[in-house]
Amino acid sequence: MGFIISSRSVKVFLFISLAFALTSCKDNKAQATTNAFVSQPADTIFIGGPILTIKPVGTVEALAVRNGLIVAVGNEASAMALKGPATKVINLNGKTLMPGFVEPHLHLDGMAMNLKWVNCGSEQPGGLSIADVKKALAKALPSVPANGWLIGNDVDPSRTTPLFASLSVDDLDEISTTVPIFVLNASGHIAYVNHKAYQLAGISEDTPNPQEGTFSRDANGHLNGQLLQSPAFLPFVKLFPKPDLQTIQADYQTVLAQISQKGVTTAGDLNTGLAYGLPLGLNILQSVAPTSPVRIRSFLSSVVLRENNQSAPVAPFSGDDKLKVIGIKFTLDGSVQGFTAALKEPYLNSTQTGELVFQNSQLLADMQPFFDQGWAIAVHCNGDKAIDQALDTYQALLANTKDPAARRLRLEHFTVANASQVKRVKELGLTVSMTIPHVYFWGQVLEQSVLGAERAERIDPAGSLKAQGTRISFNSDSTFTTENPLRNISTAVMRIPQLNPPDILGPDQRITIDDALQAMTLDAAYQLFIDDKVGSLEVGKYADVIVLAENPRTVDPSQLASIKITDVYLAGVRQGSTQLSE
Repeated sequence: MGFIISSRSVKVFLFISLAFALTSCKDNKAQATTNAFVSQPADTIFIGGPILTIKPVGTVEALAVRNGLIVAVGNEASAMALKGPATKVINLNGKTLMPGFVEPHLHLDGMAMNLKWVNCGSEQPGGLSIADVKKALAKALPSVPANGWLIGNDVDPSRTTPLFASLSVDDLDEISTTVPIFVLNASGHIAYVNHKAYQLAGISEDTPNPQEGTFSRDANGHLNGQLLQSPAFLPFVKLFPKPDLQTIQADYQTVLAQISQKGVTTAGDLNTGLAYGLPLGLNILQSVAPTSPVRIRSFLSSVVLRENNQSAPVAPFSGDDKLKVIGIKFTLDGSVQGFTAALKEPYLNSTQTGELVFQNSQLLADMQPFFDQGWAIAVHCNGDKAIDQALDTYQALLANTKDPAARRLRLEHFTVANASQVKRVKELGLTVSMTIPHVYFWGQVLEQSVLGAERAERIDPAGSLKAQGTRISFNSDSTFTTENPLRNISTAVMRIPQLNPPDILGPDQRITIDDALQAMTLDAAYQLFIDDKVGSLEVGKYADVIVLAENPRTVDPSQLASIKITDVYLAGVRQGSTQLSE
């Protein structure tokens, strides 16, 4: 049985062909799911290359689109039967068509701000030394306007020379004692400031720590320049010169265009409002969404909601297919490589275990109203102690829920997880979004200097989660790492860290290419409550598709990250930079 939805109209044409169905069941390739008569021709038909459907897993010959929706998926003859006088037939010339990638977890405000901030990091092996960071900041100092701030991003002590060298208040005072300086750690959970920044923010050695944050001090009780967690950042961030709304919108549009070029057609913005507050942060998304090349699903920042003692400015799941506000984001701990993730056992060669942001009762009390209102919830939990807290809280929330899995409660990162926690994820009907770049960029340092081999081998346990049937996704957590879905897929399949190839970090946690593709498309869409519209090539879904120079299902896994994306289409409208032959 096959069906075609025609032009978003109320007409649905149904055609039954038992012989066709029996034939398709015997074919290893996914054959035509639609072979129906229609009243109107297709707008666009793709042929001439492998087309990856994701659901069902396999490859077909052709795809037809009308009014932004997929109206046929199958063999070329069936699709070409929908060709009319104005139909555009795009010959892929051997390239591969597949659903656009779904990025379930990034931070658009931070990405937009980062366009103007001083780059203090590098994704090249070895990163930057602290001396390099100070040179970059000093070079940018003369360009700071009067009453402005010198702001940097992406400094990463776990990728410095020497290893774990960090910025202090004295380091930043060497650059300037008259211009306030704020530098964000690559993890997003640590920042560094100079004394001038402390002065302007009104932070002294007598200032108490904010709820869920820390103004770090040295052994003598003096402020040392480090800030832990976003509540500690807010007194400083509030003082940053605010660009006009038009500039902010332009920066968001630049960022959305950049991630579109990486093949992303839907993205989850987690922590909406953290940089600009609410409702402004939400208003920015609403202003750019209509022309965005990327669909947006928003999770509001619980930090901002709590800071302003306010309820959410919109109802759960408000919006449309371009922008919908679906959830609330909570953060329970920090980062593993920053030694701020909350662990059950100390870090390697250390007595530190990291700290939880919340007390258990406080977390449940904060989360319960949003859960009761019907919001989706995503919880940042890197360390196994934080993961336990997230699991316990979710279990309490779901206690009287008839269908727990329907709530699609998310665990973000799930980095240092153990077997019992993996099992509880399945029992509670949860879903997991892992920042798989942990394996690629930090695999070696986690194994040798932060966690030790046993714990490092099981970070981001994709293999164990998939084996039990849990739906997973992979994210960049940008600006934590740059947006790169193909690199995420490559890492999930190979688990070879950047700094010590060809060693494999956790061989049993590798997954197949088909599972990795599903994690970056359909399962990520499931986590964003949009899998009924995107994530696979099925009749009635949006034609959010991308064209790749090579087939990720057949290319050597070591070449996955270097596959070129040549075109991007959103609802059948081309967004890419390279026109294929027609």
